Amino acid sequence: MDVRSLTGRRELLGTARAELTARTGVLFHGPPGIGKSLLVAALMTSLAAHDRPAGTVLHCSPVQEDARLPFVGLIDLFARVPESCLETLAPVPRAALRAALLRGREPADDHSRLAVRVAVLEVLRTLAATGPVLLVVDGLQWLDEPSTEVLAFAARRVEDLDIRMVAAERVADGEQPERLRCCPPGTVALPVPPLADSEVAHLVRTGLGADLPPAVLRAVQDAAAGNPWYALELGREALRDGAPVVFGPALPVPRRLRTLLLDQVRTLPETARRTLLVTSAAAHPSLTLLRAAGLHDPAADLAEADGTGVATVDVGGTVRFRHPMLRAAVYADAPEHSRRQAHALLARAVTEPVEQARHLALAHPHEDETTAHTLMSAAAYARRHGAPDTAFELAEFAARRTPGDRPVERAERLLAAAEYACDAGQLEEAGQLAETVLAEAGSARQRVRARLILLRNAGQALEGAHELIEEGLRDADGDPEAEAWLYHWAALRGLLCGELEEAARYARRAARLAARPFPSDHRIVG
Repeated sequence: MDVRSLTGRRELLGTARAELTARTGVLFHGPPGIGKSLLVAALMTSLAAHDRPAGTVLHCSPVQEDARLPFVGLIDLFARVPESCLETLAPVPRAALRAALLRGREPADDHSRLAVRVAVLEVLRTLAATGPVLLVVDGLQWLDEPSTEVLAFAARRVEDLDIRMVAAERVADGEQPERLRCCPPGTVALPVPPLADSEVAHLVRTGLGADLPPAVLRAVQDAAAGNPWYALELGREALRDGAPVVFGPALPVPRRLRTLLLDQVRTLPETARRTLLVTSAAAHPSLTLLRAAGLHDPAADLAEADGTGVATVDVGGTVRFRHPMLRAAVYADAPEHSRRQAHALLARAVTEPVEQARHLALAHPHEDETTAHTLMSAAAYARRHGAPDTAFELAEFAARRTPGDRPVERAERLLAAAEYACDAGQLEEAGQLAETVLAEAGSARQRVRARLILLRNAGQALEGAHELIEEGLRDADGDPEAEAWLYHWAALRGLLCGELEEAARYARRAARLAARPFPSDHRIVG
């Protein structure tokens, strides 16, 4: 068992092992991709290695295509049952069971189906008389109905036998299992919870063997919402795609995952699909917003979508996707031109400056000075309203939208984004943006600002910052504010490094320079 697969699951595995020792069965349940099958496999491995003596393990892992095939689950379960166990049965049950296992004619009436159930119970009793029996059904939701009824019949009658069961059932988020009746009385149902963000980060890093950029990792965490399969699929696709993540559900979603999640959505009428797309593009979708965006009857469209289990509308008119992954999948599945149209509709409908700027930029995904200026205005608005992380993303977005023939404006926007990132505690991103400005050789003043950001990022780790300060002072020659800030950092470095006389000298120099008046429209630090 790959240890990476048990990220965030060891405690649950320990609970399951303890419960199976004390009880007759364990049933893991949760949505697709949450890790039920891995837990079943890990629990079986643990039981074989530590807890239980050798015995009979009857195993089946039905898939969706098996659900309509009668007795296929029973055939898989009994694949390892020797023919000699069947020979001990009375003639009628033996004939009925052989027929169910495709070793004779299929049971065709109620009497024959009852005989199959009796036969299975008798075989289990025979096996339990020689040692413990472990029934493993990984995928109860796909178990065919005849096999389900046989298991339910037997499960109610094996309490006095050394028979235990490990099972997994797929259920929607927050729902309870529907096939607990297939398990022996006393079986404990264990929900498999979502992983924490830190666990998702560890899983993605170890599972992919690479680190995702911080912004991409946060987008993966948001969309996966703790689902390990979703997180790994999104992470792999993001590594292959390589495109930067911008606002909204813009993560690339693998085709096979979209197909799985949107199988029913793709059958909806075009108007309903369009409404879902506009909903997925909105940060805070509501019926009021969708109507303001020009959609004719979003309530009717979403009523149709509600039948697919994708999105729902609450009593206040707020529209919610049942899982963030569904939002990302709907958005990723739409053609690029349809996404642009959705953002154009929303740009006209929203009034909040940040959201409006975001939609305008996504409706016009190319270099454009007007768009970049709008984004910078929205970034300043976000910062004033206490959202430095949003300000950082908007300013970085503005830098990408800045035309190539405007390097000065691009550098200014990169520096603003770096400063906002510092405010938001996103030091890695801030450092990368500052290094970009230095690499692109902006003006002397811009280079000073970039170095001040790097010094700010260093915190107390300033021992190696001497060269950074000296280079800044060369660029700052004649600029009292810039020199004041650099001498401030030189003083702080001297203090931290024990160079107290130099620290005092630099501090006095910084204080003298800082006492001079600086033009308010020409400040290094705003």
